Amino acid sequence: DVVQYIFDISRGTETIDFSFEQLQQKISVRGLSLLNEHLFVKMVLNIHSTLVMGRLERYHGNIMTCVRPSNFKLIDRSIRYIQHMLQHDGINLSYEDICFQCFAELETARPDEPVVVKTYKALMAKYSSQLSSSTVGSAPRMPPKMMNSISQ
Repeated sequence: DVVQYIFDISRGTETIDFSFEQLQQKISVRGLSLLNEHLFVKMVLNIHSTLVMGRLERYHGNIMTCVRPSNFKLIDRSIRYIQHMLQHDGINLSYEDICFQCFAELETARPDEPVVVKTYKALMAKYSSQLSSSTVGSAPRMPPKMMNSISQ
């Protein structure tokens, strides 16, 4: 069963009202222009989204690892993320090599499977012999909980 919660944002007379279950908060927007009110709500929603993605362990550091690239811009971003993660782990591959692997992983990935992680893991398995012994003992790129859930 999927449980859905209602997060409501509404406009009061001089407030923006947020409610989630029994939690309610009214923020005064007195004196703000309509543009500033919209910017405020956008910032709150961006913060909320980032926190939710963090709780779901969908990013690590400054990299969104749960990406399903559906256009060229997202494919390019995914490749650069993978390249950055590999370089951090001591593996230097060309953009083209990562691109070929990414497209191979896209063909076999489930709809809910993060291609960045799938490609990163495939390349790590393929090129892990390049790692020095000092790198092997370093912390994993992604939280172990995420690595375990992805490998299932």
